[in-house]
Amino acid sequence: MKTRKKLMVMVAAMAMLGLGFTSAQAADIGDIMKKSKELSAKFKGEIKDMEVVQQVTMTTEQGRMTTDSKMLMKGEKMRMESTNQMPGMGEVKTVVISDGKDTWVISPFQGKKKASGREAQQYQGRKNWWDFMSDGATLKGTEKVNGRNCYVVKLKGGEPGSYDTMWLDEKSLNLIQAESKNPDGQKIRIVSSDFKKVVRGLEFPYKTDVYAGKNLMSSTQIKSLKVNQGIPDSMFDPDKVEAPKMDMQDMMKRMKRPGQ
Repeated sequence: MKTRKKLMVMVAAMAMLGLGFTSAQAADIGDIMKKSKELSAKFKGEIKDMEVVQQVTMTTEQGRMTTDSKMLMKGEKMRMESTNQMPGMGEVKTVVISDGKDTWVISPFQGKKKASGREAQQYQGRKNWWDFMSDGATLKGTEKVNGRNCYVVKLKGGEPGSYDTMWLDEKSLNLIQAESKNPDGQKIRIVSSDFKKVVRGLEFPYKTDVYAGKNLMSSTQIKSLKVNQGIPDSMFDPDKVEAPKMDMQDMMKRMKRPGQ
């Protein structure tokens, strides 16, 4: 359950990587760097907050598991509310809140807990593809991915949550694919598709698939996306969220019922 919650937030954050221009042209790494700065400035100028409702389908050893979630973002702040149907337990809700500095996980399993260290890094914040651009980035050439001609950009990497290689659409600079490695050295590949306009000049991928090696690990489908709704800062205050309590007796009764 703990690993799945982390993956949920990771997948949601990965979806943010796909944002790009509705129309862009670049010829070399210098042009891409310039466009990345323009895109960053446009995103910060046009999008003050965002609400994303999505469904994540994960492939596990126990089979396919589906989670509904709502993610709120405002600057560096993030709140993710997820609902899972757990065998023998019914509906279980989890809230993850990050104010850009500290992160809290609120669930019936552990109450309200402040995350620290590597766990906090996995939960905290979100990044768009241009946040990974640096002076060490190089343009390795072009390659066709899902029918799109893409620039292949090699990154320095090395930081937690960073990427090794990105495939950017030559026309729009939308992030079509990205690759990294997990702590075990396994290749992780993120593929974005079904791009739709968010605001003028910005597009967002409504579908994001994550692969571990050749195996599909998760698929995220955006159900609705709203921007500039005036989300209050109180939504990112963990003190405003009451930690749910686990009724162990009720849980045991549910587990004993036939068909549960």
